[in-house]
Amino acid sequence: MRVWPILAALLAGGSATPDDERPPALLAAIDTHDEAEVFWRDARGQTPFIERLPDKPDRMRVTFVFRSQTDAGLSAGFLLDQNRREVPLHRLPGTDIFWHSAELPADARFAYYFTKPGGSAPHPDAVYHESTRGKTRDYFPDPLSAIAFMERGEDGKVRRLSAVVGPDARDNPALVAAAPKGRLFDYLVPSRALGEDRPVSVYVPPAAGKVPGVLLIFDRETYLVAGELPAMLDAMIAAGRIPPTIAVLVSPVDDDRRGRDLPPNPAFQRFIADELMPFVQARHAVTKAPERNVVAGSSYGGLSAMYTGLSHPELFGNVISQSGSFWWHPDCCGDENEMETVDPLLNDGPDADMGWLIEQYALRPKVPLTIFMNVGRWEGSLMLIPNRMMHHVLRAKAYEVTYREYTGGHDIVQWRATLPGALEATIGAQAVARAMRGRASNK
Repeated sequence: MRVWPILAALLAGGSATPDDERPPALLAAIDTHDEAEVFWRDARGQTPFIERLPDKPDRMRVTFVFRSQTDAGLSAGFLLDQNRREVPLHRLPGTDIFWHSAELPADARFAYYFTKPGGSAPHPDAVYHESTRGKTRDYFPDPLSAIAFMERGEDGKVRRLSAVVGPDARDNPALVAAAPKGRLFDYLVPSRALGEDRPVSVYVPPAAGKVPGVLLIFDRETYLVAGELPAMLDAMIAAGRIPPTIAVLVSPVDDDRRGRDLPPNPAFQRFIADELMPFVQARHAVTKAPERNVVAGSSYGGLSAMYTGLSHPELFGNVISQSGSFWWHPDCCGDENEMETVDPLLNDGPDADMGWLIEQYALRPKVPLTIFMNVGRWEGSLMLIPNRMMHHVLRAKAYEVTYREYTGGHDIVQWRATLPGALEATIGAQAVARAMRGRASNK
């Protein structure tokens, strides 16, 4: 028989169910290798399979399929909403087809990986290799996915990143730009504050102008590769959505230094204000008008961007925080291997003091900042509650703030999709005009 009835069976099955509860259509699925080969051939560039639910117009069913000879799992953004990091895939008897189906909001956007038990060393095709609580996993992209980006793995190699974009998740024209046409300069910036040289890249778009603004952004490798920031800037400047702007991308170097520098750290702030910005200004003609400059980041980078804006409003009049880690406090954080996937008790131990930067914004005098912040509804209370608290404090202090929540998790697929809107909200022509009027009225 033709293999495409398998797809109908999968879609009819709804959410993934235990083997003994599979819908009858699945029980009649193919059991020969030749027919499975047809399935895999026809599925190329089509996965995961997405259908709208006729009786639920704001919902969709997403069915993932993975080819394997051994047990496999799925790791995806929507699982964060269920306090799970992965779920097992179900095998169609007699085939190498593993599957999982989930009903989700139609505006969802998220990354996903397939997982398999790992060995002592990463599998050569794996994007990530993880050992947590004695359990080792390799993470693989979907080789058949309809939507894919590239990302840099922990070993420094660039590999495929698979993504789901629901039919109601708005596309952004800045994300379909051609290859960047500007120049990328790579530097090692000497730093006494950090006690080392820090790798930094500066991207100058072809239409940068004589005195462009500055976008300072953390996690250089993430935003250069998966974020495709250079092409995004080219497209936005060419369309007149933002004025000429160069990007200054700071590398975290490694996880240890990222965890040291990006949470509020006076030494890192000295590096930015006293070493990095003078270094950039000496080599590139950029404006010193703070309303034209924006500091941005995601996760710890979002936390750092908000702290940089509060510490140096004379340099940056705008802040973009994507999934900012506002739960952070000076007495945290333990070994990541000790962290549970479920939300921790918010009143347990030193985490009861979470929100140090929220308190700083509440206590310190207001500074001239325009702020954009967002967070995913699937990120759990540890992220949602502090972000909502920060938003309320900013409103109470009369900051110019845009706050948005999206249907997604803690990943670059959402951050790259929402960054163009964040840039318009902070350094777009209307936003800059409002900021200049505000600064003039306060003189």
